[in-house]
Amino acid sequence: MKRSYITLIIYTLLLISGGIVGFVKAGSIPSLAAGCGFGAILSLLTYQVIKGKVWANYGAFFVILFLDGFFWWRYYKTEAFMPAGLMLLISSVVLFILYTDLKKQLTNVS
Repeated sequence: MKRSYITLIIYTLLLISGGIVGFVKAGSIPSLAAGCGFGAILSLLTYQVIKGKVWANYGAFFVILFLDGFFWWRYYKTEAFMPAGLMLLISSVVLFILYTDLKKQLTNVS
């Protein structure tokens, strides 16, 4: 599951830095709050993934699934690739990686 937590660490850092950039460039407090809030949640879940807790993989998967839906909505609404389209693409890749790792875990248990 090393791939899962490395992916989660990178994604979390991108999410937090995106919130900070949104605040600095546009003065968006909701962007800062969402980036740091979801970044904090994913940081805690990533820590649990590193400790080997399977439930944390599912938690991270569903948090990122929610974010993927949000970024899809923002991309649909604005039709701008930056930042919503890029984060939609990155979130989808992260979801795929987490899904394949969770699938491997389930087949190894059976």
